[in-house]
Amino acid sequence: MPEKHIIELESRIAFQEYQLSELSDQIADQQKQILELKSVLKTIVERISTSSGGSLRAESSVDERPPHY
Repeated sequence: MPEKHIIELESRIAFQEYQLSELSDQIADQQKQILELKSVLKTIVERISTSSGGSLRAESSVDERPPHY
């Protein structure tokens, strides 16, 4: 019985090590994606800022008068 118990524990540990490795790889991939998205977002913000004369504030529809006035 003790040998069977040890084999089961070793099996569980091997499975957990595999899962931990997989999760670590996924986290690394997600971190790369986040960095790429930050770079793209920064580029987009710079383009919008440049094209709008430095103002990122969008005109609010509440501030605009309706066309029938």
